Amino acid sequence: MRADPAWRNKIGKPLSDPHWLAVHHQAKIRERTAFAQRLAGLAPKRIVDLGCGAGDWLSTLDTVVHKNCEFIGVDVDTSAMEYARDRLRGRSRSVNFLTFDFTLEPERIPPSDLVLLFNMGSFIDEFEALLSQLHSVVSGATVAVRQYDGSTIRIGPMRDSQRTLFENSLRASLKASKQFDHYALDRTLVAISASPYRHKQMEFETFSRFSPFSNEEQTYIELTLDWIYDHLSEDGRREFNKWRCDLAVLPTDSRSYVCEIDLVALLS
Repeated sequence: MRADPAWRNKIGKPLSDPHWLAVHHQAKIRERTAFAQRLAGLAPKRIVDLGCGAGDWLSTLDTVVHKNCEFIGVDVDTSAMEYARDRLRGRSRSVNFLTFDFTLEPERIPPSDLVLLFNMGSFIDEFEALLSQLHSVVSGATVAVRQYDGSTIRIGPMRDSQRTLFENSLRASLKASKQFDHYALDRTLVAISASPYRHKQMEFETFSRFSPFSNEEQTYIELTLDWIYDHLSEDGRREFNKWRCDLAVLPTDSRSYVCEIDLVALLS
């Protein structure tokens, strides 16, 4: 099953199609479960997930966080939250969902001791201002930030000339669209550094796999390649198809790979 051709959720947000996000999450479940366990070690009593979408992270946290911890998901996409509500229905914890734009109404963010803010740097221009608002509105809470960056997504092998062509074509396409920031890691890091939080733990989380891939990993790679193809120039698409054909016939003793880096931070 392929994600929506525009890779959007029901309200038109890019790279937020629930199927796409679920595939993405499951491909990286090893790393994401480890991060969820790290958050569980903070012993939160209430977790607020800002931009919870279809509840992938809340579902993973449900497997490792104490059952007395309350979950609250916040999003503007009601269809995604209905899916999240169904996934978490009947769990032995309090789970609630709120529909509002937390960037416009930060005062409505419920009090908690752990706030999740995952990949929001791609969609929020004033990320530093949001962190300052969270520091004031949710005083005393730890804020967990994650941010991917398109420049670190590397699938191969491929020739340097091909990679340069694809990356330049993708950058030009996404810059022209101005719908989201596919390269928001540095901007997010600068915002974190300038935020009023006294304690800032920052590190990079690496996702890397070599072939043979699991079914979940293979599906994620194929969908990622489809998304890249959708945004390439005509010349880029022709060369991209040629490269994909070459990749499919690698000798059996050759290995393809995928590697990505996320910025992860805990602010308190």
